[in-house]
Amino acid sequence: MIFLQPAVFHARPRSYFVQSGLMKASRNKFIKMVSAIGHCLVKPALLRRTLAGLYNERLIHAGSIPRVTIEALGIAGWESRLVDFVPEQGNVTVVEMLCLCLMARAYGCRNVLELGTFNGNTTLQLAANLSDGAAITTLDLPLESTGVSANNSHDSSLVVAEARQRHRYEGTAYAERITQVYGNSLEADFSTLCSAAPDFIFIDAGHSDECVRNDTEKSLRILAPGGIIVWHDYSQDWPDVYDYLEELSVRLALRHVEGTTLVVFRSPS
Repeated sequence: MIFLQPAVFHARPRSYFVQSGLMKASRNKFIKMVSAIGHCLVKPALLRRTLAGLYNERLIHAGSIPRVTIEALGIAGWESRLVDFVPEQGNVTVVEMLCLCLMARAYGCRNVLELGTFNGNTTLQLAANLSDGAAITTLDLPLESTGVSANNSHDSSLVVAEARQRHRYEGTAYAERITQVYGNSLEADFSTLCSAAPDFIFIDAGHSDECVRNDTEKSLRILAPGGIIVWHDYSQDWPDVYDYLEELSVRLALRHVEGTTLVVFRSPS
């Protein structure tokens, strides 16, 4: 009896142990969830980024633009370099920057046009990945300009922030490859910006429908045969950009680079 008693005492239904295990696991998950919420409450920006990331991922996956990997773009086997790259608000992510540099190198781009310089971080990285003799022209609003629409109040804040710092490419070994132009892309004649038809155009300027539509249509008219256009911020953070690219995908073969907010178009050779 003494030998059997422990066995009888512990002979509870299997469901008891399953339920106990689930309760313990659920309790641990609950503790982690409360901890995560606590961190988010202490750092509201973290909560905003987390929620925005989840929402954007769902929205982008529901979009009509096909997603592609870097392997499908033919850039996976190439190497690129980043020069003192520190992402800031308004910059592309590290992954997006690597994708841009890989495309510039793999496609042998020689004449690059960037719309939206901001702090020159992306400009510097692209210039560092171009071959000798290649050039990049970058267009931005004049430093004193705040003339942007209400839909672009964030764009305006970035212009103000830019005015407080020098461009990242200044004083570097790659500065000689870069030509800085100031002006409003809505008024600019794109055909006069570069010495030759650009084979790589990066659109990351004004984020209103008017701006992204203007910048795209003008870019398409001057793009070299076989050249590429890359748009940044295909995201619900910028609904005008997202909606316009969805619309544009009906007539152009756009591709969304997986894991980024980049959309790519390559013209026929």
